[in-house]
Amino acid sequence: MNTLQTQRTEKIKQLLFDLNDCLKMSVERAVEIGKELNAQKEEMQHGEFLPWLEKNFQLSERNAYRYMKLYQHNSKIAKMANLQEAYEQIESIEKQERRKQEAEDNRLINQRINTGQKPEGWGRRHDRIYKQRIDEGAYQERKQKAFNEQAQKSQAIKDRVDNIKAKFEESNKNFNTAQKFLNNLIDQEKTKEETRKKLRISNNNEIIDQDIWFESFRDYADQFENPNRRLELIQNFMKFLKGMAIECQREIKAS
Repeated sequence: MNTLQTQRTEKIKQLLFDLNDCLKMSVERAVEIGKELNAQKEEMQHGEFLPWLEKNFQLSERNAYRYMKLYQHNSKIAKMANLQEAYEQIESIEKQERRKQEAEDNRLINQRINTGQKPEGWGRRHDRIYKQRIDEGAYQERKQKAFNEQAQKSQAIKDRVDNIKAKFEESNKNFNTAQKFLNNLIDQEKTKEETRKKLRISNNNEIIDQDIWFESFRDYADQFENPNRRLELIQNFMKFLKGMAIECQREIKAS
């Protein structure tokens, strides 16, 4: 370390002492510390500044760089008396600068994507951003493709399940219909058997009780809930009985 750097180191230490000795931080003194820190960093080789800070700067590395920023933006905070307000002002300024820089970067990147050529103002930093954008675009494309393929597979599985479910429901419906039809046949056979028992004739071929015929016919007719159907049944039965009566009359005349 040369004599000038040694003198500057002692000056920074004295300024820090004076600053810490004040009841209220001074923006002016903090800017002066930042000025000396900037000068010290510029005169040092790469990698020498941080070890120097650890040895000679009483505060943290973060505070050192905050003082250096105060000096770099001195013209915009010179009238501020409160150090915290100065830090907030610098933070706001840097945020606006980052947004402006991001907008300009996006403009250059988009122009490169659209034209395939590097526009004016393109730098090495833009090469890195451009590569990240292309890599991320390719990743998003692969991700979307995988998502679409998975969605198609899921839809195909759902369609197959729905088809199987529909066939099962149709089979179940057909089974219930068949079961109902079978039960109706069984009930009809039971009804016929009960009717045959009621209408069993004696050895003399005489009906045991004519009321049984009437009751059986009524029970059979009552199975039709629609009165029009019952009326049609009764009318047909009357025609049938009338025909039987005519045949009986013919047999009587012939005998």
